[in-house]
Amino acid sequence: MSFYIGILIIVFLVIAFKIIKKILLNIEENMRKDMKNEKLKFGYISRKDLASVDSDIRLKNGFLINLVNKNPFLQEFPPFKQIYSRVSNEEFKDFIKWCSRYLESIEYSEGAYVSEGIFLKADDLTNCGYEALKDSRTALLKYRHLETQADIYVQCVLLKQVSGNDAAGDDKWPELSLGCIQKFTGTMLGDKIYKGLFITTGDFSPQVREFIETLPKPYEIQLLDGIEITKKHRQVVSMELKKIIGNA
Repeated sequence: MSFYIGILIIVFLVIAFKIIKKILLNIEENMRKDMKNEKLKFGYISRKDLASVDSDIRLKNGFLINLVNKNPFLQEFPPFKQIYSRVSNEEFKDFIKWCSRYLESIEYSEGAYVSEGIFLKADDLTNCGYEALKDSRTALLKYRHLETQADIYVQCVLLKQVSGNDAAGDDKWPELSLGCIQKFTGTMLGDKIYKGLFITTGDFSPQVREFIETLPKPYEIQLLDGIEITKKHRQVVSMELKKIIGNA
């Protein structure tokens, strides 16, 4: 009889351990999400931070993610493909969350997707390679200004930093091409939207900036590259902190 009691005690302990482990993991996951949201809301972050906000999936699978980064061909094999895809999706959602928070701070209503999670093509970037394209994601959203009720199209493009061994590679980012901004402008024309905002963690080519200057009235497009969005982020943080201090 004592043998069976011992087996039951062991089974009970194993089950109890698994339940406790699951509870602790859920607590840890919620804490990480809260910390990440607080970082996006109040942290003084760079465009590199916005391009690669640490995801729960990345933290849990750090070894596999690093292995795939060093050996891109592994992305085509499970479980690498599935994990890398989940990381990419989560990071893109965090970037869209930041873009939405910024639009809300300048008095635009909650956005609605026009197109969601599309990968860029080679002609959307200048001098790009596989590395620049594999993590590039874009979504088109429509917002409405709360006061004027005017609609605006917002193109959000997540680009990753280009790795390199030279000094320039430490701050080298893909450039969006003239063709990419022309597609955006064409969509605005077709849908009779006169105001646009193009947000990216990367850069814009000189041709893009020249093209924007030639747009006829009433069309207007504002460009926010990786450097500009860090400045806007600091402004949003200051506004949020002032609200908190004012309500204290």
